[in-house]
Amino acid sequence: MSEHDVPPASLSGDALEAAIAAQRAAISAFEQEFVPMRKRYERLRARLRELEAERERRRLAEAGQQESFRPIPRRSVTVADAVAGREKGLDMEAPLGQFAFSSVRRQPLILHPDGDAAQQRLTFYRQPGPEVAEAATFGAAKRLLDGGWTPGVPGVALNRMAVYYPETATAGWLRLDQIYLDDGA
Repeated sequence: MSEHDVPPASLSGDALEAAIAAQRAAISAFEQEFVPMRKRYERLRARLRELEAERERRRLAEAGQQESFRPIPRRSVTVADAVAGREKGLDMEAPLGQFAFSSVRRQPLILHPDGDAAQQRLTFYRQPGPEVAEAATFGAAKRLLDGGWTPGVPGVALNRMAVYYPETATAGWLRLDQIYLDDGA
């Protein structure tokens, strides 16, 4: 029987605290491995799209329709990009409610755990405490990030934000790099 098979209710106080610390360490180690793998996956998918676009261009050229081929660049902008200031032309002081967001699977979402679209926000925290702060614009979020605040909710693994999926009326948790600005935003 491994430590993962032991029901939490059967652990003593000290054993429970040790199990929590060990689980946090395991999650942190996994995150260190996961982030580079996700970036590699994104590079691989981008290369596949590039190759498929070239195949389509050649197919159309062979059919005499070369001029009609205009590949549509497929670029996804994440909230992490916006908060870091990497997305030029974005109104950093516009309320988050003016933007449309989606998940990795393109499910529409709202940046509020109860689904209040008018009160969308990004949460940040810092230790000790933890102190919690909210940003209602990308500019405010960037200022918090630049000030040493950590994105996410204290005690929630992988620095995730509380989000709401209106299509299923359920709440969830996503990191800034898992939340996308929709094309129509």
